[in-house]
Amino acid sequence: MKKFKDYINENVKNIKNAQGNNEISELIAFNSIPLSTTMMDRLGYSYEDEAYHITAVQYLEGLKKIQGSKKQISAFTVGGNELLRLPSNPDVLIKIEGNVVIGSESDMWTLIDKGGRRWISLRDSKDNIGTSYGDKLSFFITGIKTKIVKSLGYTDNKIPSTFDYVSWKSFINNMTKEDRSKLYKSYIEEVEKYLEKGGYKLLNSHLKNNITFSYNELVMNKIKIIGAYSIDNTDKKKDIEENKIKYLGIISKTDIANLGR
Repeated sequence: MKKFKDYINENVKNIKNAQGNNEISELIAFNSIPLSTTMMDRLGYSYEDEAYHITAVQYLEGLKKIQGSKKQISAFTVGGNELLRLPSNPDVLIKIEGNVVIGSESDMWTLIDKGGRRWISLRDSKDNIGTSYGDKLSFFITGIKTKIVKSLGYTDNKIPSTFDYVSWKSFINNMTKEDRSKLYKSYIEEVEKYLEKGGYKLLNSHLKNNITFSYNELVMNKIKIIGAYSIDNTDKKKDIEENKIKYLGIISKTDIANLGR
């Protein structure tokens, strides 16, 4: 299921798409933060809520299949005009309820790895750090990566000393398969420890201040579909009901842009 920003920013550098095609080596090179439902719950991010998910009618069947599961999707409670300019031409607005794993004032730039785990990227659409808080987070996470690879026997002259994505990606890809596996496991564990010991404060500030779009983003799981709207004059009543989803009527693009305002 595609992510809002991936439609809006077709040329986001080094981000393939959000259908699970992102290599873990790339995500770690980006200093991305893995989203663990249990960790987010421990840190107090999780809560139950109703929200909206905008998509095309052909994805309804897939959305139904993940109801009640731990699979995560992007949703929103505050709309924006950007949602209406998606090249995918979404024609349905889905109302859902479920567990909010984590929420942000704007787009979180979440990416999905091949195993289905969702990660928060600290980069923006131009591969830049999104905020000063993101810069600080990236600094500490670079330190975590460096400590891990040193423990695996790599020396300073081999380890990238900057935030440079390309250098870190090349370095990780040139590690042995065994060392990469150790890095992946340790990275997830150590980033979680860092957040729990106080790093969550920087993450909070980053999510609050990294305003890239006018809509907000919630990462949700264990969802339940309440119903679905046709957008503007697209009559999707038959398609919605064929998927055994309650038809909620027609909603205008203006109303979607003003949701939650």
